[in-house]
Amino acid sequence: MPVPPSNMNQQLGDLLETGKGADVVFEVAGQTFAARSPVFSVELYGPMKESEPTGVVCVQDMEAQVFKALLRFMYTDSLPKMEEEEGVMCQHLLSPSSSAITSGATSGYYLLVVEGYSRTKDTVPNGDFIRSRPFRVGGYRWVIDYYPNGESSDDADSISVSLQLDQDSERPFMAHYEFSFIDETERQKSTHICSEALFDFSDDNRWGYTNFIRREELEKSKHLKDDCFTIRCDIILKKDGSNTTGDDVAAPLVAVPPSDMHRQFTDLLLTKVGADVTFQVGGETFAAHRCVLAARSTVFMVELFGPMKEGATTASVHISEMVPEAFKAMLAFIYNDTPPPETEEDEDGKVAMWQHLLVAADRYDLPRLKLICEEKLCGHIGVGTATTILLLADKHHCRGLKEACLEFLSSPANLEEVMEHGGLEDVVGTCPSVLVELIAKLALLRTQEATPSSSTSRFRSIFPQFFAKP
Repeated sequence: MPVPPSNMNQQLGDLLETGKGADVVFEVAGQTFAARSPVFSVELYGPMKESEPTGVVCVQDMEAQVFKALLRFMYTDSLPKMEEEEGVMCQHLLSPSSSAITSGATSGYYLLVVEGYSRTKDTVPNGDFIRSRPFRVGGYRWVIDYYPNGESSDDADSISVSLQLDQDSERPFMAHYEFSFIDETERQKSTHICSEALFDFSDDNRWGYTNFIRREELEKSKHLKDDCFTIRCDIILKKDGSNTTGDDVAAPLVAVPPSDMHRQFTDLLLTKVGADVTFQVGGETFAAHRCVLAARSTVFMVELFGPMKEGATTASVHISEMVPEAFKAMLAFIYNDTPPPETEEDEDGKVAMWQHLLVAADRYDLPRLKLICEEKLCGHIGVGTATTILLLADKHHCRGLKEACLEFLSSPANLEEVMEHGGLEDVVGTCPSVLVELIAKLALLRTQEATPSSSTSRFRSIFPQFFAKP
């Protein structure tokens, strides 16, 4: 059951477009400004905060379309399409945000961030590639091609990467290059390449690695985190001047760091700045922000902003039938789109936690978290847990998890152990329809067996009507 990539940016962008929960006015606005800009944090929540009586903040010395683009970036960490006067717009945006990172004119590096690795692997066939945005090193434009399923049939089980110029160069163009994985994008060293090999990038030459890493190896490595990994490409131009032409103007490399929205929203949750609703769960209190919850959950949208909204006067909402630990983990996921780490609990404790979290995700319509819980529980299916997880999967319509449980129980050896421990009693008593599905699998298994196993024979003796020949 593939877990889809994060769509937190899209959900927050929808919040901006709809204006739901907005409590301050620029052009369009919302309380989450404090999460995305320290300047707004001071202006809206500091000692000299603006707009307390009216909810209106006047911004001077800035054009309307620039502020609109800035606002969108705060919510989505991406800029709108700017086809005309793009350079002028970016100059305006640079001033109110922050300075760029630059490096030398004859060397530099580029960070290729691959988000949604699973999706690229499933949708881009062998031989096809995804091209990076053009970037500049040494006054030249470059691009990187990323092949999720390999460049050729010989490399179909690997990832391929290649580097090439994104402009014409008729004369020989020599440079060193190197690809490497990085795990901490914030702590990058200056460009350094150990190899002394030079490569000619003229005449559309491409250089790289057809088998950069096997996908199986990547998926087991620490490089892949939250379905995302980052490759660094270092480039050093030959220093003898042969690469320079009169038309080339040395331009600095601008290294754009990866999005840090998840960290910023986590900080917002932890500091409780601007929190406007509290939840009482099992004797514990949790502070949160209505608009963030509404952006991420359609259920919270209805509960907090719909006609029957809760906590309108008291700003406090009571949650029943949920353990505090599960609500806390769900709240953290809403803010950072990252599942909770595995704890040091025993096997039963881990299974119980993922079960509670799955129920919470289903209750508040968080499909990605629900799939993550399904995936985790698939790894904990065993003799002592199979039937419990099966009933949970059936109740909350988890098709993949349910199928995994039925597959486990259709094994004669596994079924024998489960029956010896009385594990099927709950299924018989509470959900006979699931039992029918299991019996159908066993009946199919029997038709494929030359000699039925003892477990299927025993099962058949208990439920003979399901095994009778038509």
